[in-house]
Amino acid sequence: MIFRNTLIAAALTLAWAAQSACAEQPADQLTKLQAQLPGKLINDPTRLDWEVFGPGATSKPIKGSDAPGGGALQVTIPKKGTTAYEIGVNAPLTGGFTKGATYVVSFYARTIKADTNDNNGVIGVRFGQNAAPYPGFGDAVRTLTPDWQLYEVSGQANLTVSKDLAVISFQLSSAKQVIEIGQTIVQEGATSILKQVETKIPPCDVKTAVLPANLADKGPVLTNINAQNWEIFGAGETHKRIQACGVPGDSALEFNVVAKMPNPYDIVTNLPLNEAVKKDDILIIGVVARTIKADTPDGMGLITLRVQQDALPYPGFGDHTIGYGPAWQLKRFMVKADRDIAKGQGTLAVQLGGAKQVIQIGRAYVIHTPHP
Repeated sequence: MIFRNTLIAAALTLAWAAQSACAEQPADQLTKLQAQLPGKLINDPTRLDWEVFGPGATSKPIKGSDAPGGGALQVTIPKKGTTAYEIGVNAPLTGGFTKGATYVVSFYARTIKADTNDNNGVIGVRFGQNAAPYPGFGDAVRTLTPDWQLYEVSGQANLTVSKDLAVISFQLSSAKQVIEIGQTIVQEGATSILKQVETKIPPCDVKTAVLPANLADKGPVLTNINAQNWEIFGAGETHKRIQACGVPGDSALEFNVVAKMPNPYDIVTNLPLNEAVKKDDILIIGVVARTIKADTPDGMGLITLRVQQDALPYPGFGDHTIGYGPAWQLKRFMVKADRDIAKGQGTLAVQLGGAKQVIQIGRAYVIHTPHP
């Protein structure tokens, strides 16, 4: 299922936008919206009476048909702060966070003006607790263009927060700027409002082994190579599961990355490691993939790989960018761990934002080679 931006905008109108006496009530609107969402709605998108904080910040509601949902909150940041969170906006939620669950916030935004090199605004996004010491998760930064766009940030909760303290924090003081934040939807149990992975595909006549023969004797595999529902983070892509007979596992995920991102990790899927990694371990990292098309000088699609700890500030090692052509290939490299990562805390980050591309990924492997 793929949600178009216009579908979200048509689903409901902000409560303080003009309504007639016969207008549909917000509760009815939210029920209809929930029926269209892949996850559980945990905020009220009809409200923008949010908490604005920070020295010198001002805000005002903006109404108009050009704003998705019929309105937005315009925030003026008078000067760049020493930290990104000196000035911000907290959007309250109707549900809390549960440790281990996944969450996604989808919001429209645009820049009116910004004192930056490219004249684009900057916004930090965080799922947080609105009480000291203000812990949170899913920290991400998005660049806002002058045109309305739908942005998304998703993350897995590393703490539990009650609904009366749970907020989405928009951090705004990375630049002197005027920005507008429009309709915002927060879900539990989903990673995007835009896409869901299609998992039902027809079987192939002959099964292909999930682990290639040339990797079978290299050591224990730390990734779950049988998993098919990968969690994908970041806006600017759609994906679907496809049949790929003869490729390990006989299926693949096809990613359509609509534009090159500022950073490769702006679009990423993190594959958990099921065992600990010790400093000086030698790992083999391999990915089966091919490129359908790519806006790169040589037409090669780009995947950046990294082993990292799945918690801020996401320390890791082995950063390696691999190019793939039109034929299916298993490409691999070896890396030496420069740190310990405890069991249950490591991931293989498969980063896809390095190019505008359509690329298909079969299976990804992290193999722990035996010590001599």
